[in-house]
Amino acid sequence: MTVGDKDVLRVRMDVDEADVNKIRVGQKAYVTADAYGKQKFRGRVVRVGELLGPKSVRTDEPTEHVDKKILETLVELDQGVQLPVGLRVDSYIVGDGGEVATAQGPKP
Repeated sequence: MTVGDKDVLRVRMDVDEADVNKIRVGQKAYVTADAYGKQKFRGRVVRVGELLGPKSVRTDEPTEHVDKKILETLVELDQGVQLPVGLRVDSYIVGDGGEVATAQGPKP
């Protein structure tokens, strides 16, 4: 049995080491999913990891760099967002000048 609270959805986002200096708690963020077209599901950064680690999620894109390190970041989606648990999404963190970090989920 798996137990969870679906009232507040969170997305684990792997931020590339080149972008770690651009993210902070409180920044606006959003996710998209192929199943929902161009619809954006908004949220904010609630946790930024403290330890870089190896990349564990692969997108199967031929240009993907698999030897880079990532920083796990947690994005909490706005209350009322209804998405299936486990859905693969593309994640974006937004700064004053636009997107500052992105993470593409693996293609199904």
